[in-house]
Amino acid sequence: MRRRVQSESARADRNHMPNWTDNLLTVTGSADRLNEFLAAVNGENGVVDFATHLPQAPVDDEGHEQSWWGFNACATELTEHTPARLVFYFQTGWEPPLAWAECVAEKYPDLRMSLLYAEEGEGYAGLWISNENGTADNWLNVNVVGYPAVWAFLDSLGCDFGWNAPDNEPYDRDSVPQVG
Repeated sequence: MRRRVQSESARADRNHMPNWTDNLLTVTGSADRLNEFLAAVNGENGVVDFATHLPQAPVDDEGHEQSWWGFNACATELTEHTPARLVFYFQTGWEPPLAWAECVAEKYPDLRMSLLYAEEGEGYAGLWISNENGTADNWLNVNVVGYPAVWAFLDSLGCDFGWNAPDNEPYDRDSVPQVG
């Protein structure tokens, strides 16, 4: 069962910038800790305010500010709020907020978090996880595995970010590894 996570207004907003990354953050834990987490990420700039936990933009290996930080989380929606689970959908500019996720995971080690992210224009998708064993990030890029593998990855996680199927996207079918 694929779950559509992007609203009509979010899809319309993505036309203002060519490369939005779709993010689906799921956080599980005790009700008290989830409420603390929700209050902590609710900053003056809105739900999922990166500056709340990273007052200065993180930099990459070359000393450049990470592009997603300056845009903050856009089109943010709290799509699920139960006593044991929070699910947020939001967009970031160009790339997922992995440095922010790592920082938040350090502050809330008792919560389990997953950040599913995908960027249609550049053709990549990934999954970042935080639990009692630490954090891990794995991703697929269409230049290496082709669009069908990236779409299969998202489908296997039951995720539909509302993208069009890449029927006409060029890639070398012989370079696509067989998955499954």
